[in-house]
Amino acid sequence: MELKEFISETIQQIALGVKDAMDKCEELDIIVNPNITVGANGDYYIPKTGSTNMQRRVQLIDMDIAITVSESSEQNAGGGANIKILNVGGGIKEGKSTSNENRVKFSIPVCLPISNVDIKPRNLGGII
Repeated sequence: MELKEFISETIQQIALGVKDAMDKCEELDIIVNPNITVGANGDYYIPKTGSTNMQRRVQLIDMDIAITVSESSEQNAGGGANIKILNVGGGIKEGKSTSNENRVKFSIPVCLPISNVDIKPRNLGGII
């Protein structure tokens, strides 16, 4: 898989996971990724009144990817049987193998699917 495919597929799977969680949690009165939050340092909440004017929140997806390039040349001697789970071989393998690993670390800003939270003042017997 190429790096661009991995990144694209990962972001798509995260977004689909958020959307799926939104659908499944709605009946449990759980709000997944609300469109309106206020706070800082991990302490977020939905305000009681519609006094905040916010756009969709930008969130970062952090990626730390190891890219490994391997080259090998093998020569098999003798007979063998390869089984998917056990990988049993009855021969001798000779050859050279080299591999190089590079790491790339980055963040991608995204706006994930949101749950719309309609904030309306409620009349609680004169208390708003």
